[in-house]
Amino acid sequence: MTRVDEHERARYWETEFLKLLQRILRYARKLTRGDESAAADLVHDVFVRLLRLCPDPAVVGTPEGYVIRMTRNLWTDTTRRNPGKHEISFEDPSLKANQIPAVSPGIQQILEQKQLFQTFEDACHSPKDRQMYSLFLDGYSIKEIAVILGESPESAKVRWRRLKQRAAYRQKQKERVTTAGGTN
Repeated sequence: MTRVDEHERARYWETEFLKLLQRILRYARKLTRGDESAAADLVHDVFVRLLRLCPDPAVVGTPEGYVIRMTRNLWTDTTRRNPGKHEISFEDPSLKANQIPAVSPGIQQILEQKQLFQTFEDACHSPKDRQMYSLFLDGYSIKEIAVILGESPESAKVRWRRLKQRAAYRQKQKERVTTAGGTN
């Protein structure tokens, strides 16, 4: 590869990265569970790696899918290197029902969404399932998610359907436990 090719690729990836910056930052925030500084660091690391590698756009496929995948992989590497630093906790003590004196409709809706979120998180068996659910929460369609994950739309639809089935099954189990525990 000549110097001209390297510069053209670097310019190409810089342009593509800037087009995708808001999506990448939003995705990084989801991965870091809202930690703005960690998300900014992750986006910076993705940009540096992208400009250092400058892969051939013809080989990569879609730039968005490639950059999203790179973001996920860098986050996975970061959490493996520093396992205690990026603990993920879904417990929010301010949302526990026994600590809320009067449950208004807004708070009740938040509690239900929190429980649904936890049910889906429990149903995710693989990192790809978690990524699919995260992208779905971000507003991506199943077709867009398929492109980002690098799989066919049919495969993504099947993955999503199975994820919803596992979540529904887990929700029924929780309801059974709740009703059984409440009658004693």
